Amino acid sequence: MKANPWVWLVDDDSDDQLLVKAAFKQTNPDVKVHTIDDGDQLLPQLNTTTHLPKLVLLDLNMARMGGFETLKAVRLALPEVHIPIVILTTSISVTDRQQAIQHGANAFISKPSEYNKLVELTRNLASQWL
Repeated sequence: MKANPWVWLVDDDSDDQLLVKAAFKQTNPDVKVHTIDDGDQLLPQLNTTTHLPKLVLLDLNMARMGGFETLKAVRLALPEVHIPIVILTTSISVTDRQQAIQHGANAFISKPSEYNKLVELTRNLASQWL
């Protein structure tokens, strides 16, 4: 029996966590979403988990460890682990996009402001990465 895919959402905004979880549940109820409250928690959890995620969604702006620093740390510490990391952020900056890709992000997506667009985004993420 195939295990349900895991998506890890690294975002310090509890409202965003709730909305992303709800959108995945609506579009892909078999996907399990694990939330992580800050970038400094991602690498330790990746190092200790017995079930790696199929996809990591990473916010850029977090209180303790931002997305760029987190992305660099994961790619440097775990070069043999090929987990897609998608930056999901409020930023629309071209510089942020370029920097994210340069540091190993698989994609850069600006968070939609409307829930129905978030639902469509989760559908697309699942079809592309899961």
